[in-house]
Amino acid sequence: MELTSPQQHTQRDRSQDIRGIVDALAEQFDDGAPIAAVVKRAHLVGIGQDKAEHEIETLKQKGEVYEPRTDHLRTT
Repeated sequence: MELTSPQQHTQRDRSQDIRGIVDALAEQFDDGAPIAAVVKRAHLVGIGQDKAEHEIETLKQKGEVYEPRTDHLRTT
């Protein structure tokens, strides 16, 4: 019995990808990962700008990422 639809799986993958990108970029910048850089890197792995920005907002609402400074992200 399948518990998740393919669309939900894709969203979970996107969420994990964005978190990974934020983690990787946050190590390179003192103030956290610049959102513009996260969106650009997400595009390189096949996540469009709109979906990346939406996923960032969703992760912020869930408390999985936060903005230590305007337009910069870190994972919790």
